[in-house]
Amino acid sequence: MRQVAQSATITLMGIDWAQTSQALGSGRSQRSWRLIVVGLVAVFSLYLMIWRPTFSPFDWINVLVHETGHLVFLPFADTAATAGGSILQVGLPLLLALAYLAQDDQFGASISVWWLGQSLTFLATYIGTSREGAVEFFRTSADWDQIHVWLGTAYQPSALAGWAVNIGITLMVLGIAAALVVTLRSRLRIDKEQKKLLDSGITEALLPPAITGNKQR
Repeated sequence: MRQVAQSATITLMGIDWAQTSQALGSGRSQRSWRLIVVGLVAVFSLYLMIWRPTFSPFDWINVLVHETGHLVFLPFADTAATAGGSILQVGLPLLLALAYLAQDDQFGASISVWWLGQSLTFLATYIGTSREGAVEFFRTSADWDQIHVWLGTAYQPSALAGWAVNIGITLMVLGIAAALVVTLRSRLRIDKEQKKLLDSGITEALLPPAITGNKQR
């Protein structure tokens, strides 16, 4: 009878406390996974910045996107087809960031910004080395031999590569920082929501344990 009375009281207030509790619980789980993702991305970024590998496991994704870009722009002029790999490699994470922002998913946008930066640092590897020292995978095509001619940077590829690296690292750091801030802010938001529920005049006895933080004995 007591449980029935409590349930009736909660229903009369017009609030589905069970659903609220479930949402808050899922929020905690989401925060945990986000923190794990941010941690892994941060460690991987340190690896890239300290050891500066020519090719990392994540770059297979960049390679796939790069080669897809050539296919996407193939029906257009030779210039677009040649530059299409680099365009899509940089454009895809940028488009993802904008799409996540349009959906108000700041965490997804932050990780996409990190990917944009990482993609730029990888792109810099063969912007600066061109055919003679290009990444083995790209040595046969050497897109940037031709792109440098179009851009007028054929005699200073290392300068353009340096800009790509610096901008890329900056975006990686900003992406990680933004993802961490978004994750911590979501925790504060849920904690405030819990406090708001407790301050709304409902006794802890009426609130589910997931909201009050008390464990049933």
